Amino acid sequence: MTVANKAATLLVTLILTVVIAFAHAGGQRRPSPPLGGEEWLSLTPQTKSYLIGAYLDGYLAGKIDACAAADDLFAEQKPIHDPKDSVDQRCVRKAKSYSKDVDDYIGVLTDFYTKYPQHRNIPNLYLIQILTDDRYTTADGIYQMAVKGEIRTDF
Repeated sequence: MTVANKAATLLVTLILTVVIAFAHAGGQRRPSPPLGGEEWLSLTPQTKSYLIGAYLDGYLAGKIDACAAADDLFAEQKPIHDPKDSVDQRCVRKAKSYSKDVDDYIGVLTDFYTKYPQHRNIPNLYLIQILTDDRYTTADGIYQMAVKGEIRTDF
């Protein structure tokens, strides 16, 4: 990977992080604090669905916006013959994704907090970030990550 490609990758990652942070903030509103396991387990199924759905919508919007910005910054001047080769489409394919149903994520979080009460201090937003397609796992898988020190457990 060339230095220019590394710099471009770093910039796209930075843009994604900033855009996603703003998406979480909801514009002028301040984001609500992340929920721990006790709070999560006390929510209704409808509220859990709303929270996870809003997170996934915000993440996707941030990813699309960041990739469009990357396209504006790094698009080559020569014509592209196949739209899938454009900078924004390559960025979308490369960026982390969430492709499961909302209920899948709700199930993993609820199962984790139910089975492992000693880890109810871990915020739901931290856990959902672990569940991107490249790392998606079960509650038991998250627990194993915690035991091995692969994820934070002190909050």
